[in-house]
Amino acid sequence: MRGLGGVLICISVIAFLGAFAMETAVASELGNRVYHIGPVRKQQNAFLMAVGFYFGGAVLVLAGMRRSNSRPARALVAVKACAFCAQTVRIEALVCRFCRKWLTR
Repeated sequence: MRGLGGVLICISVIAFLGAFAMETAVASELGNRVYHIGPVRKQQNAFLMAVGFYFGGAVLVLAGMRRSNSRPARALVAVKACAFCAQTVRIEALVCRFCRKWLTR
């Protein structure tokens, strides 16, 4: 998940750069340049898309980090074999959980 989040963040950076590079001004009849609503809307859509990709990527990266850190470490438990059924049981067990026989210490 973290890899996909990183890819989305990279795509958002590229989209931001593309949105900044968009030409929103057009030439007028008088020779000067004016801002046209069509290209401005396209630039706004590109910015919104980039923001969406960025936040989506950030959520995936954070979810991936949380998931990998939330796994509890397995504690080492001392075990022994049951004398009757040969299944592994804890040393402190009084009765085998498989064959229900009392264990001797």
